Amino acid sequence: MADPAIIESFFRFMKSNYIEVAGTAVLYYDYLLTFDSEVALIWKSPWSLVKVLFLIMRYAPFVDVTSKVYYDITPGTTPEGCVAATRISPVCISIGVIVAEILLAIRTWSLWRRNNYVALIFFATGVGCTVPSMFVIRDYFHSIFYIPSPFPLLFPCVTTKRDNLYISYALLIGFEAVILAFTVVPGVKAWKITLRQDGIQRWLGLVMVLTFFLLT
Repeated sequence: MADPAIIESFFRFMKSNYIEVAGTAVLYYDYLLTFDSEVALIWKSPWSLVKVLFLIMRYAPFVDVTSKVYYDITPGTTPEGCVAATRISPVCISIGVIVAEILLAIRTWSLWRRNNYVALIFFATGVGCTVPSMFVIRDYFHSIFYIPSPFPLLFPCVTTKRDNLYISYALLIGFEAVILAFTVVPGVKAWKITLRQDGIQRWLGLVMVLTFFLLT
């Protein structure tokens, strides 16, 4: 009779691989859905800092996702290749997240008419969140080691690593909260102006229509 622990490990590895392959398929499918728009609006546009940042953010995920899935499902994977593919993932994710946050900060900064004080707040907050996050990712990077797989033909790439990336995600949430706050403020101001101009009539009309349907 098979060891229950081995059976549990087998199904855990299998589910992990299924999720990775399914996620990769969704990534490529989503990319193909908007590929024609990207060519027309991004590729043919003049080169700028925003365009470079967008392309980095757009294509960084394909590097780590593709390499990780390849080594996870390809028999005969070497320990060195397995560790390299696993280490590529946090690096590409970090690059993609940092670039995405820069683009988000630029967009929000534009809502404030490129106010220098807002730019200073974004820069200070970004550095304050990024620097400690880089130390966390460095520790995670160096904690990745290859371990022999109990099912080398089915799951050739198995690694052990430190589970500390939640700290980086917490710092990211902090920066996102700052961006959100600076996005809501001009949005509320614009909403109040619109409401004063013609919003009251629209809301009254909507209330009258809903009241009519509720009473009939």
